[in-house]
Amino acid sequence: MINMKKVTAAALSVALVFSMTACMGGNKDEIIDAADTFAKAVTALDGKKIIKLTEELDGDKADSIKDKLAMTNLESDEKEVKQAIAATLTYALDEESVEFGDKNESATIDATFTLVDYAKALDDDDLSDADSMVEAINDQSKTKDYEVKLEFVKDEDSWLVSEDTIDDLGDVYAFLGYELSFGASGGDVVSMIDHTSWWMSSNDNYENATYIELDLWFTSNPGVNVYYKVTKDGTEVYTSDVESFSSSYYEAKYGEEQNAQMSGSYIAAGNYSIQIFAEDGTLLADESTVVTVSSSSTSASSTPSSSSTYTIVDGNFANIKELGWWDYGVEEDDGTEHGTMAADAVYCIDSETIAFSIELNEEGPDIYYAYYFIPGENADASSVDYANPTFADTISVTAYRNGTMFYNIDYTPDTMEVGTYVLVIASSADQVTNPYITAACTVIPQDSSDFM
Repeated sequence: MINMKKVTAAALSVALVFSMTACMGGNKDEIIDAADTFAKAVTALDGKKIIKLTEELDGDKADSIKDKLAMTNLESDEKEVKQAIAATLTYALDEESVEFGDKNESATIDATFTLVDYAKALDDDDLSDADSMVEAINDQSKTKDYEVKLEFVKDEDSWLVSEDTIDDLGDVYAFLGYELSFGASGGDVVSMIDHTSWWMSSNDNYENATYIELDLWFTSNPGVNVYYKVTKDGTEVYTSDVESFSSSYYEAKYGEEQNAQMSGSYIAAGNYSIQIFAEDGTLLADESTVVTVSSSSTSASSTPSSSSTYTIVDGNFANIKELGWWDYGVEEDDGTEHGTMAADAVYCIDSETIAFSIELNEEGPDIYYAYYFIPGENADASSVDYANPTFADTISVTAYRNGTMFYNIDYTPDTMEVGTYVLVIASSADQVTNPYITAACTVIPQDSSDFM
């Protein structure tokens, strides 16, 4: 008869010591104990421990696993539901299935992970909020089993899980990517609106822009489908398809991709307005902007020009579409979110991250960037010591599923301080005096609530 064994807290503590310190050989109990420890981490979604118990992984892959299991990129409602699903995850080991490889340098054991049948539990159109979904999950008695062969490799006096085993956990953790639909009426969504902003604008207007974009910010993801209309000089010129979005803001964009009238590489001059609607027709936003095109800027060149907050020294390093300072905003303890920039390149003291964003038309090379901090409200940017950055990193282009590509040039200090941050973007650290782009932003002592 197959002997099935579930882990207990006492067994876990013994297993951890045993798997790390015991003499290895072909001892079957050592594999069982190591599997107990690992499977416990899997069911707890403990990314840090899973990485610790696994043979060395690529840094990006390890970070991705930890972020995914921590659900750091999920909105609060979705995270609540998926934490309820995760709470049902259990496991059992088939102790009689232990097998050793050549020279006892590897071993395998069969594990069964059991999870609530969340797809069946959530297959109800009436479930439109996190509370009802969690209740449905807790009431669901049907479960699904996922068979995984845990493979271990010998590492000196320890047994470590193989990278192949990590990949085989994809079905167990598939619920983290399961799409949830939180329903809401347009009327409900109006109360969740925080503010609007014209992305990459100057005082809400545009000059020599390749596109315009109205961003509608909510206190949290409203879970409603939306669409938008664009009017130019009083005439409706574009209506988008109805679409969903999974963040706390929605981007209503109008440019060449939306068949906008262009003047060279820039959107044609005129008076534009963008209206954003919920799927049921409720008006959520109605904002206007003025677009101008200078006569000297109607050529085919698509490289943006410098602005008062940044200077393009050498724009030939990549095919730049748009660039500028970015506002990630913050999430409050109650789950609400809002922006934290008082103006372009002016961050409030409650900002968590300073960010410069470069959108590309095509893939670009890796770049080096460095932030330099000069404290005080009247900081002198000319006093920068370029040999001693406050923060520096080398990054690659981030490509998103919608086809857009960005350099996300972020800095999250331990403590935000009032002063000026100077940014230098270059090919490498030894080229900061021969940069691609320089930029500057300030942090002011006021809280963002003063500007909402």
